[in-house]
Amino acid sequence: MADHTAVPLIIDRAHRLGRSIIAFYLLSGAAWLIVSSLFWWLNTAQAFAPNAWYAFAGVPWLTYGRVYPAFTNAFVFGWASLTGLGVALYFVSRLCRLSWRAGLLIFIAGIIWNLSLALGLWHVLGGGSTGRELLEINPSISFGFFLAAVLIVTWLLVEFWAYRNQLRVIPLWYLVAALLCFVWVFTTGQAIVNYWHTGGPVQPAIQSWYVNGLYQLWLVPLALGAAYVLIPEGVQRPVASLPLARIGFWGYGALAVWAGLGLFLGGPFPAWMQTVTIVANVLLILPVLALFANFHRTLDGRYDFAGANLPLRFAMTGFFLFVAATFWSAFISFRTVDYIFHFTLGMAARWSLLLAGFVTFTLMGAVYYAVPELLGRRWLLPGLLRLQFWLAAAGVGMLALDQAVGGLVQGFGLADAKIEFSAVVDIIRPFLLVQVIAVGMLFFSYLLFGFSLFLVLCFRCLERVRAAAEPVAPVETPAEVSVA
Repeated sequence: MADHTAVPLIIDRAHRLGRSIIAFYLLSGAAWLIVSSLFWWLNTAQAFAPNAWYAFAGVPWLTYGRVYPAFTNAFVFGWASLTGLGVALYFVSRLCRLSWRAGLLIFIAGIIWNLSLALGLWHVLGGGSTGRELLEINPSISFGFFLAAVLIVTWLLVEFWAYRNQLRVIPLWYLVAALLCFVWVFTTGQAIVNYWHTGGPVQPAIQSWYVNGLYQLWLVPLALGAAYVLIPEGVQRPVASLPLARIGFWGYGALAVWAGLGLFLGGPFPAWMQTVTIVANVLLILPVLALFANFHRTLDGRYDFAGANLPLRFAMTGFFLFVAATFWSAFISFRTVDYIFHFTLGMAARWSLLLAGFVTFTLMGAVYYAVPELLGRRWLLPGLLRLQFWLAAAGVGMLALDQAVGGLVQGFGLADAKIEFSAVVDIIRPFLLVQVIAVGMLFFSYLLFGFSLFLVLCFRCLERVRAAAEPVAPVETPAEVSVA
């Protein structure tokens, strides 16, 4: 793995607060990743063997209907969002040299976010879920996310105003747009669904748009912004084409906002709404191909750099998974295909590729890139980091392939009226077992990631404590020199 310790720190010694705040966000995100993956494994185990001892069938607050929302909220609002915020703050600071005045607001926002999520998950596990995906947390608790996001965005825009000319830098397009889109999507979804209590088919339509917005207008731009730093710097080349970058940015943003009704195709919605979703999912291939062409031209002849540069390897793998997720989403959007895959494991393959694949891999690459520069020291146990990569890659690949094939088998079984539902359940049991194994591999991979991050932070803290405890030799002044 490339050593970034020789690169000047993004913040000088007068801005230690900024480094500490970014490290706090990254460590919080890693902790939530481990928590969410534990819930994820328990969720898949319950789907495979609901009455097994390891499924905690007799524990009311660990039932399937409570564990699943705990997993999704901890993953999206915990791991992906907090780490994404830390990565965004790091790269914006690095590219714009922010002053970090009133940076304590960002630390307070991080505490509010963590406390809101912890309290929200406790409420969900206790049976207080609203029953709406990624809106399960009580609105009075999830208001903390909105408050924290407003603090971060307001502070960042005020700090960023003096460096607004830096918007010509491609990564900033995605990072700033992601922060603004989160406030927009989160506020709209919460207001219409939870506060105004809109009824009828409008509610699931808005909810589906909200979930899609969190994924494709919040998390994906964060990851793309990080990729636009990791890939060019990993191969020591500038981005190949600014026009392709613009096509990718504006094309993706314009189409992703319309692609949110995919989960409800065939439902009680106007035909034009469903058709717009199908067309948007298919057309999203074009800006993603523009991004792919841009990265390919940037990497041309230097793909082998990923062998020695772990952040680059994570970013490249993540982007290939992003391309796969886009093509899979377009494929299952067609009505004839959706008829087979709807309500099957195949629908989950898209989110496995997008979230556990692209977003997670790219953010991990950004963390592996940022921490040595933030702390001024190399990663410990580099072999552990390589093992973590291969475990994660094998886990995501196995999971997505299993869900795609299992969804196909399950879909044809459900479509055949001659096959009983119980027989379909028996048919997909091997696929559910593979899902348990794959998520278990991801869980151990995430444990290694969290352990590596915790280890390097602890060693850095010990170094600071030792440096502070070392006695400073007194400097003699002329007045202190004794006369013989």
